[in-house]
Amino acid sequence: MIRPVFVRHYYSMLLMLLCLFVVCYLMWGHVDLSRSGKTCIPLTNRCLANFAPRSLFSDQSLAEGEESQTCTPVENIFFLKTHKCASSSLQNIFMRYGNSHNLTFILPPWGNYLGYPRKFHKSLIVPHPSGKYNIFCHHTRWSETGVREIMPNATYVTVLRHPASVLESLYSFSKFKSTRYKVDFDTFIRKPAAYFEIKKRSVPPAQNSMLYDFGLDFYDFNNQEKIAQKISDIKREFELVMIAERLDESLVLLRELLCWTWDDVIVFKQNARIKAPTLTAEQKILVEKWSFGDALLYNTSCRIFDEKVRNYGEARMVRDLAILRNRTQAMFDHCVNDLVSKDNIVNPKLKSWSPDVYNFQLQSDEPQCVSLAEQELQFTLQLKRKLWPNKKFTA
Repeated sequence: MIRPVFVRHYYSMLLMLLCLFVVCYLMWGHVDLSRSGKTCIPLTNRCLANFAPRSLFSDQSLAEGEESQTCTPVENIFFLKTHKCASSSLQNIFMRYGNSHNLTFILPPWGNYLGYPRKFHKSLIVPHPSGKYNIFCHHTRWSETGVREIMPNATYVTVLRHPASVLESLYSFSKFKSTRYKVDFDTFIRKPAAYFEIKKRSVPPAQNSMLYDFGLDFYDFNNQEKIAQKISDIKREFELVMIAERLDESLVLLRELLCWTWDDVIVFKQNARIKAPTLTAEQKILVEKWSFGDALLYNTSCRIFDEKVRNYGEARMVRDLAILRNRTQAMFDHCVNDLVSKDNIVNPKLKSWSPDVYNFQLQSDEPQCVSLAEQELQFTLQLKRKLWPNKKFTA
């Protein structure tokens, strides 16, 4: 006769073996543990593990942490593309989404600017036969009246960056040292008023360039009342102001706001400079004093951003950051062979305009890989030809 104690131990062992089998199946069935062998490359805010969840390239989204969504994905979006704020990376998200969902775009007849430095007006666009526009994500100067006239029901989002990083990047990109102010960045910020004369103003300007993108004019740059009113208007008009230095958290919040999937908000960092200097604390303070309007806008927006992150929930944010980072790294490992200069790129879709930034050398020509790495001008031209097949466009 078999004793009851032996029976209990027997069934306990069977249960443990069964549980172990299930765990192993789930781990090995959904994760490819083979290493890519590539150097770990920073994609957004940190360097990620080099393993690729198989479900990233399939429909098994729930297996990788995709929550069951009861909301409706947002398709009408205005993204104010601020200069030198990681906005090209975010723009790529909106262009990919609109293209894959056959949405309409607000686009200029040529190039990638809508009237800048003129404030936006509907006369600046290529009219679409439908009269309806889903996505606006190209450079313009903000006009609430102008945008709402053509996109009355859109969700309004944008991105900001520390004013010192913005100005340094703008100074480098626009070649101000050789073309305009004839001094290096450090010299300029120590006596900016001496160089920033009306006849030498650039567009975007070397002072308060973010507020300028939001429609604040040159002559109001030192008007504290006008600056405070503009910041108040931005708080009212924009549902999400993302922060470039906290891009991962920004993408998590963007995904929730728009009710999109994780793969919709994957991004490869566009236009990352090959040689980017590290600013000193003193340089940051000098720029904050000079562009005090931008500094006030940035600090105010950071406080609001902090509140949104707290409301999202700490544990939930930690979990979702891990999901986003793992999926991003998996896609990067699948698509990208290396980061190179533009001279090493053959495909014109992937070649940057500037020689000073990294380009993506792909190892896969799958459409999802190409769209993640595609440059703004080429992607914009592709969208124009798709939406207006009977018109002729040039980049």
